[in-house]
Amino acid sequence: MIDLLLVGLIGGPLVLFLMTVIVPRIHASASVGAFLILCVLVTRTAGLPMALPSVGAYQIYVQDILFVILGPVGLYRLLLRRGGLSSPEILLLALGAIVLVSFVRGVGLYGLEFATNSIRTNLYFYSGVLYFCASRIDKAELNRIAIWVLAAAGVLAAIALIQWLFGGAEWVEERLYHGTDQRRTAYSAVRALAAAPTLIVAQAMLIAFAAWSRRVGISGLQLLGIAFLLVIVALPHRSVWVAASIALITLFALESRLRARLPVLLLVGLPFAFLIAPLLAISSNVPFADAIADAVSEPFQANSTFSWRAAGWQNIASYLFGSNIFNILFGLPAGEAAIIDLRRFTFLAHAHNNYLESLTSTGVIGLALMIAFYVALIRKLHTYRSASFDAYVAPKMLVANIALLMGYFLAYSQSYEQSIFVGLAMAFVRSFGIRYPASAETQARGAIAISQPRASAVGSALPHTG
Repeated sequence: MIDLLLVGLIGGPLVLFLMTVIVPRIHASASVGAFLILCVLVTRTAGLPMALPSVGAYQIYVQDILFVILGPVGLYRLLLRRGGLSSPEILLLALGAIVLVSFVRGVGLYGLEFATNSIRTNLYFYSGVLYFCASRIDKAELNRIAIWVLAAAGVLAAIALIQWLFGGAEWVEERLYHGTDQRRTAYSAVRALAAAPTLIVAQAMLIAFAAWSRRVGISGLQLLGIAFLLVIVALPHRSVWVAASIALITLFALESRLRARLPVLLLVGLPFAFLIAPLLAISSNVPFADAIADAVSEPFQANSTFSWRAAGWQNIASYLFGSNIFNILFGLPAGEAAIIDLRRFTFLAHAHNNYLESLTSTGVIGLALMIAFYVALIRKLHTYRSASFDAYVAPKMLVANIALLMGYFLAYSQSYEQSIFVGLAMAFVRSFGIRYPASAETQARGAIAISQPRASAVGSALPHTG
């Protein structure tokens, strides 16, 4: 009774503040939602506690409050919006329906607590995507979101830099042994950021390079992009390396202006890198060279991280496809994977592969819907000619960002901060109706080639289509 009274005394004013101050601002501007999401990520990375007072057996986190607000705001916007649904929206809603079925089944079999905890990550991600995809975007709004991402990446890079510079040899030693007598690999010791924050740094790098190639925003963005690239290399997350490489190749392939400015990028970037990298290595006493060498060679060793992940993936396949046909098609009931993991450590719930985790939680149909969703986003965005798009966030940058995520998902799960650009990509698909002009032969036959975008949807952010 006293616990409930305390929750009421604390929660009542908090709910009033959220409903009267925070929610209207979140509803009015998508950049406010992006700012709050990035604040949560930076706060967690800095090691500050995110847990709130528990309610009964349930531990409440700041993320729970944030996404419980963002999801309904996004749904409200979506219901108020006129017109039909785009193909990515249809695919996402179908995937959400399968997740809901899994949750209902899990509640019936394993109880509300296990079922809720097992879908928390998906709930955060899809709530964020729903919020951003239903947002009204224009140039100013897109630029604000991009600036928040650049700022968050700068803070995350500063957190890593502070640990490298001031942690010293004791910090490296502690991370090498991690409270045990067994020495870990050197690359594990210098990972001052986890993979998810490092991915935000990679997304900021894409924003900087793409905007610089189109001469958008402040000067010197190429230096910012190079600095973020150096941070990514110094944080030896191999999966982020691979994903960032895929994204950069995609961006260079799509942005002809970036290819044309490559000599300038190399002329500025190589001296910058050769100046900064040795200074950081000398002043920090962190074994960057050993860490990078270990990260490159470790996958070829007998007991590599890939070997135990592959063993876990085999466990997933054998368990799921040995189940009944409904589970194979629509996934395990929410909570079952976590219970099996507790008993047998099978990696069902945390497969270190988003595609296999999707297979486990939503089945073959859910996995097919997820892949089709991202492919549909890329195909839709790829048709938008953004050469004269004068905002930091543009369709070609978003295509590179989707490529980044699809590569990242080979080793990690989707998480809430990634919902920002996935949702914005859906908002672009919704807002634009541009198609490539027909060929000269088709035009000669009098075919209509171009469908103009709706100016009311995106305001001053419209690209030139001439």
